[in-house]
Amino acid sequence: MKQIEDNQLFSKSVIWELQTEAYQNFGPEAWAQKGVPFYLTSNPLIAQQFARVVERYFLEIPEVDPSEPIYLFDLGAGSGRLAYLMLKHLMPLYDRFPFVYVMTDMVEENLHFWRDHTRLEPFFEKGVLDCALYKNDRTEPLELQVSGEVLDSTVNPVVLICTYFFDTIPQDLFRVNGNRLEEGRISVSVPEGSTSELDPDWISTLKESYAFHPIDDVSKYYPLRCANKILSEYAQEMEGATFLFPSGSLLSLEYFRKLSNSRMLLLAGDQGMSSKDQIMRWGTPHISRHSSFSIAVNYHALARYFELNDGLGFLPSVPDHRFAIIAGILGEGVYNQTCLSFYQEMRSLQPVEYWHLTGLTDEQVEKMSLKQLLILVKLGNYDPLNMNCYFKQVREKLKDADEETIDLLKNVVKGCVGNFYPVNPSEGDFVMNMGVLLFEAKDYASAAQVFSFAGSIKGMDAQLMQNLALCKEKMRAKI
Repeated sequence: MKQIEDNQLFSKSVIWELQTEAYQNFGPEAWAQKGVPFYLTSNPLIAQQFARVVERYFLEIPEVDPSEPIYLFDLGAGSGRLAYLMLKHLMPLYDRFPFVYVMTDMVEENLHFWRDHTRLEPFFEKGVLDCALYKNDRTEPLELQVSGEVLDSTVNPVVLICTYFFDTIPQDLFRVNGNRLEEGRISVSVPEGSTSELDPDWISTLKESYAFHPIDDVSKYYPLRCANKILSEYAQEMEGATFLFPSGSLLSLEYFRKLSNSRMLLLAGDQGMSSKDQIMRWGTPHISRHSSFSIAVNYHALARYFELNDGLGFLPSVPDHRFAIIAGILGEGVYNQTCLSFYQEMRSLQPVEYWHLTGLTDEQVEKMSLKQLLILVKLGNYDPLNMNCYFKQVREKLKDADEETIDLLKNVVKGCVGNFYPVNPSEGDFVMNMGVLLFEAKDYASAAQVFSFAGSIKGMDAQLMQNLALCKEKMRAKI
């Protein structure tokens, strides 16, 4: 192995440069062909849950200037799938609470992809959607690319939506040893013969090791006073713990706290630790590699950030480290209904719990009835991905379905098609399959519409043209 970095602060490591290079190289293909995870952060269930919390927050904001929008910032919006699903839920609020949903990313190509996407086009045209370049260490005002607005402060509170964002940006590493805090440093090696220039392919092969060095004065470690306060608490309460600290996340929170004049709602979800017990168990960082990489986030520290800034930070009562959720509020006001909405949503069904519930083997799917499969998809707010997974079994079971179940199928299929957000032309095959189900359910008019939609995604090939011709033939026969 060839060492490329020795004894560097974790937040300053070369691994974060590799991360940036990876996303710059991939563009939208990160979520289509490169295997970067997206499901837990971009599914219809979490969009519905977050939108319900946002609605409660809008209703409880004590002072809103109706002449200015409420800005919602989706940090690291990726493919744009979550933005599309969120906007579907939020649009009924627009007349009462004019808002602008701002998708952000550090990759210019992703912004071009959003602006050309047919699912997002109506929202851009209405002025309810905008986009901006943003990286977590940004300090200059935010420039909105569609409206041309330059934001250095907002009149109204803002909403931050951060899903699979905090776990992809720099963090620091510490250890408590003899009630004294030590900073973690990383050394990185790559295989012999690797190129001399930074190469995102190193992510899959690099080897890392850690060393720890005493800190003289914890109270002055960061420029941010509340960050040092949290570190001091950990040093006093978590002897023997090795823990991650979300320094990059706090930079983003501080940026938007200042932008919003300390009036904001955060909704976030990543792999992460939500309690001191989870932090104690976690230990040294585990780098999850998937073309890019992600590292679990210390959500307990993020909740403390809100509390130490006279705000509210709340986490699920039964957190799952595979996908932790947080809500945080800064600013004057009473937010009982917002808090209640968050806990009700997380108590009923967390996104990670739905993911566990639907991760069925083919054998398990075979044993379920068609109605059970359709209800499972509906439970996820008409989840296209699971409908795609179950397509083969759903189609087979449809042959023996009664009229009531066929009606349910048509409802679920249409809901899934409405929630579908294509990232790659090959995904048009899923839409075509949904048209096949509607055709076999004898809803020929709806099937024809869905086949046309599939053609707009993947191109109108011979199979789709034949399917459309069959729909027209069946519709003529019914007249």
